[in-house]
Amino acid sequence: MALASALAKLEATEAVPALIQVLKKPLPIKSRANKAKVSAIEALRRIGDKKAVPALIRGAEGKPERQDFFLNKRAMIARGDLGDPEAVPVLVRGLFMSSTIQGVSFPMARVALVKLGKASIAALVKAMKGEDKLLNLMAKDLEFRPGVVLNKTCLLYTSDAADD
Repeated sequence: MALASALAKLEATEAVPALIQVLKKPLPIKSRANKAKVSAIEALRRIGDKKAVPALIRGAEGKPERQDFFLNKRAMIARGDLGDPEAVPVLVRGLFMSSTIQGVSFPMARVALVKLGKASIAALVKAMKGEDKLLNLMAKDLEFRPGVVLNKTCLLYTSDAADD
């Protein structure tokens, strides 16, 4: 963990592939080794190399019943800081993810989407209109109440627009 922090301080882009490998290793939810994954996410965020975006997307897509949900939250924050629009669809779905133990990821996804700015708007409008197929599948699978998708995306969309 200290090594990942040192690599981040040095902005060691040559360490990015090794840090990504740390994220790829499947671990049980309650494994103490998840702390190493959190450190790797933070280091990737601080290094700022766009090569990390796909690994961070995969990290945030993990279902809460399969991985430590804190990893999802940290990966969402990192993706917003890296500023890559490729992450927008996953962040939109992140607005609706939750863990019975570790809460919701709405605040992290919201901040990341706002940081991505105008790159987020088209995906949010698509979700508001009910045209995001993966989000619609998620809503069906998790039995969202009617209006939840529209309300959450509208809340985020209007707060983003108010900041301009």
